[in-house]
Amino acid sequence: MAVCPSQGKDLTRAMTRDEVVARLGDQECEVKTLDSTHLYCEPPEKQPDSLGTNQLPSLRVRYCICVCLCRRKSKQALRDYKKVLVQLETLEINVGDQCRKEFTDLMTEMMDLSSDVGGPGIPLLDYKTYAERVFFPGQRGAPLSQNLDLPESRRRTVEQGLGQLNNLLNNRLFLIRFIHTLEAQQNFSQRDRGYVASLLTMALHDKLEYFTDVMKTLLGDLVQQYVAKNPKLMLRRTETVVEKMLTNWMSICLYSFLKEVAGDPVYMLYRAL
Repeated sequence: MAVCPSQGKDLTRAMTRDEVVARLGDQECEVKTLDSTHLYCEPPEKQPDSLGTNQLPSLRVRYCICVCLCRRKSKQALRDYKKVLVQLETLEINVGDQCRKEFTDLMTEMMDLSSDVGGPGIPLLDYKTYAERVFFPGQRGAPLSQNLDLPESRRRTVEQGLGQLNNLLNNRLFLIRFIHTLEAQQNFSQRDRGYVASLLTMALHDKLEYFTDVMKTLLGDLVQQYVAKNPKLMLRRTETVVEKMLTNWMSICLYSFLKEVAGDPVYMLYRAL
């Protein structure tokens, strides 16, 4: 049986073979093949009648609707794309304006904050109050006073006992054994450990080099203890005397740095937040 060919260009870009309707005269042809340049259809067995004045029927392929729909969708997609570009450009302009405004406000606030800090200055505590709050947090009337509120009959005995205790605390071997013995007690709570560490820090404050040496020895013992158990938990919580001693030691060493260098920037950051 004969096949009717039809030639074109880009035929498959806007339709498929199932969407094509080919008519020969007043009857429909069966579409067999469709590619980008050719369409082949099988004519009916009987010759169809002509739709015009010609004696022979002509082949008509209905794909104009598909082409129109494709063009309409393409134009709509182009319009949507341009609309998105306009929205993005508007958004970029708005974000830029907002960033410039926020930056200007921030600079103004920083200038005001700098002038506030430069006036009366940051509320820096004196060293005694600073040490009280670090060594004994949350407690009032911390024992940093050197005056003994005792009756005269007992004062001499107590002062003599404190002097002997001071001599013992300055004995390195005794102090290390003393701390290990305290921590070995079952009823020696975490709060008691912190309190004892702060009292030792006060007693040895004037001998910071000796205090540091004892603390390093205790830290070495603590490292060996945690290596045998779980090293990841070391120094995560202040559970031992030496950990609290380390905290106090760092606070003592940082006071001058905070006062002379880092105090102003940290306070400005706090005020800004």
